[in-house]
Amino acid sequence: MNTDLPQNVRNLIAQVAKKTKLRKAERADVQRELTSHFQEALASGKSADDVVRAYGDARVCAKNLRIAVIAKRSPIDRAFGLTFMWSARAVGAFVLLYAVVAISMSFNTPKVSFDPVKRYRESLPVAKSPDQVAWPAYRDALVKMGMGWDDPKRESAGVEAVSDSLPGSENWNAATAWLTANRAQIDAFCKATKRPVFGFPVGVAVSDDDAALLGKNSQSNSISNAAIDNSDVGEFPGINMLLPQFASLRQAVRIIASDMMMAVEKADGERATRDAEAIIALSIHAQEGRILIGDLVGMSIRSLVVNRILMALEWKPNTFTDSQLKRLQNALRSVPPALERPDFTSERLMFEDIVQRVYTDDGHGDGRFAPQWKQLRLISALESVSGGNNGKKQGATTQFTLLASWLSKPFAFYAIAGRKEALDHYDASMKRLASQPNDSLNDAVTASTIAEEEFVESMTAHGARFFLEGILMPALGKVVFNFQIDRANRDACVISIAAELYHRANGKWPASAKDLAPLCNGNAPRDSWNGKSILMETDANGFRMWSVGRDGVDQRGNLEKSTQAKDSVDWVWLAPRGNLQRWEENEPQ
Repeated sequence: MNTDLPQNVRNLIAQVAKKTKLRKAERADVQRELTSHFQEALASGKSADDVVRAYGDARVCAKNLRIAVIAKRSPIDRAFGLTFMWSARAVGAFVLLYAVVAISMSFNTPKVSFDPVKRYRESLPVAKSPDQVAWPAYRDALVKMGMGWDDPKRESAGVEAVSDSLPGSENWNAATAWLTANRAQIDAFCKATKRPVFGFPVGVAVSDDDAALLGKNSQSNSISNAAIDNSDVGEFPGINMLLPQFASLRQAVRIIASDMMMAVEKADGERATRDAEAIIALSIHAQEGRILIGDLVGMSIRSLVVNRILMALEWKPNTFTDSQLKRLQNALRSVPPALERPDFTSERLMFEDIVQRVYTDDGHGDGRFAPQWKQLRLISALESVSGGNNGKKQGATTQFTLLASWLSKPFAFYAIAGRKEALDHYDASMKRLASQPNDSLNDAVTASTIAEEEFVESMTAHGARFFLEGILMPALGKVVFNFQIDRANRDACVISIAAELYHRANGKWPASAKDLAPLCNGNAPRDSWNGKSILMETDANGFRMWSVGRDGVDQRGNLEKSTQAKDSVDWVWLAPRGNLQRWEENEPQ
């Protein structure tokens, strides 16, 4: 700028150039033109003040100059400028809207309306008197056996042997010595299985008596002496609810199962029968409260006792009297019908608890997705463990979805289902996955596969809309199948006992399923896998009865294949040989 011009003129030129908001080079041109204009005016004899007044309003002049300069630009340049201008305005409007929505949401955050742990506790049966509750007796017996968390005896050779030994194995003598030394405690434990209520205290502070078995304030077993806090909306108390009783029950079952086999070895049919009855009763206690892990533990317990009964029948069947065999049949049939079917009420409760903590509530059952970041991290951790319903881990996809949900939190409800829609869709998916036929195991496998494929397709089609459900929905099809396997295992054991009773009554083994009909409520027993009559044969090696198994191929009851209902080979129900050889080879761990 020409420094010979008066100060007020130079100020006016600078002000007008700045207000044009043009590019740097264009502003420089404007300044040169204005300088030339004012030099000519001053040269004509006008004063600086007169020249400034005559020029007019700086803002208006700047606007007119801007229009004139832009008009000289190329068409492409002008188009680019307009695009940039409107884009900037759009971004500004978005930021403003984002801020308004974010501020609005800050006044409408998720609120806890119910305590999931309390509601779960309220669903548990209540004993009429303390002597009807089994847990204290179970706990005290295990502590006296040396099973306490801090008791060094729990690591002894006897405890290790009793947990995984069969008669004739290397550690069996150590197991029998330990069982003999703890007979009084085992008797007390078995007696407690007759009590109608399990009664483990869920979600409350660990008592000193329970701590003797479970431990307290120990990082190694994560049992805390504090009750679960429901007030923190950022936590998931339903998921954090500790269930240490199941580990204790599984340990107890191994002990009683070993005691049963020792009784069989010593031809003590009454004790062996009592132990089997106690294990089945214990499996029913494990399912009290109907939480999925409890159902799975209960079914695994029954699978173990079924194997032990069949071992005894094949090894030393004469250990049992006819009446004791019938007691075993009655025990196997004693599982209440409600426990033979899945009940996902507790899983629905846990999902609803998560929903109430990550969704707002409009008072009419609906609301927006508004999680805290630490909640999203926990949900991501759950997905990384479970892999979602279809068993395929989607870590990167889930992490991106969670991050996007957090960053776009005020608008995430457009992409992610609302509270009511999320709950309704979860219920519909659960109903569809749990609705399976009860005809044969083959039908169950087919239905389970189809249902889960449809679920995965639905989740994929909806993208992130129901991503919470995709992460947290258990593999219900597989769970339903496990219930049917549980029933098939027990049915096979009942029919095997019927075959032994037929052998005793007739001096020979049955030749076909029809021979067992009188001992099976007038119905010839059928193969759980294909619904056809169960197969059996007596040859030079003895009697055997078998199912064709999952693959449907009859391998004539090959004893070297499997003792398990789930395997894709012949499932041999009964093959008395006076030894435990096939069980030692195929015993599940």
